[in-house]
Amino acid sequence: MDTPPAKLEVDDVSMLFPDRGGGVLALDHLSMRIEEGEFVCIIGGSGCGKSTLLNVIGGLLRPTSGRIHVAGREIKGPGADPRFSDYRRKIYDRLNH
Repeated sequence: MDTPPAKLEVDDVSMLFPDRGGGVLALDHLSMRIEEGEFVCIIGGSGCGKSTLLNVIGGLLRPTSGRIHVAGREIKGPGADPRFSDYRRKIYDRLNH
C-alpha cells in the first residue's frame, strides 16, 4: 500500500540572495513535511526568512537548492491559474521598484 504524498514537503531548501559581500543566506537546508489536517505557524524575528519561505513555496522565488512539493507535485514557478495572474503581476511590479 502506497503512502499518500504530504500536502507540503520542503526538501533541503536553501535560498541565497547574492550581494557584494558574498550574499545573504535566507534559508539554509530547510526540510519539513506537512500532512493533511496539520496546522502550522511560521514564526520568527524580522529578517529570519519567513517571507522568503512562503515566496518559495508559492513559486514566486526559485530556491538556490532543494525542492518543494505540494500534494506530490514539484513547484517550479507560480501556478497557471488565471485568477492569480493579475495578483502575480502586481506583486512582481511592487518587488521590482
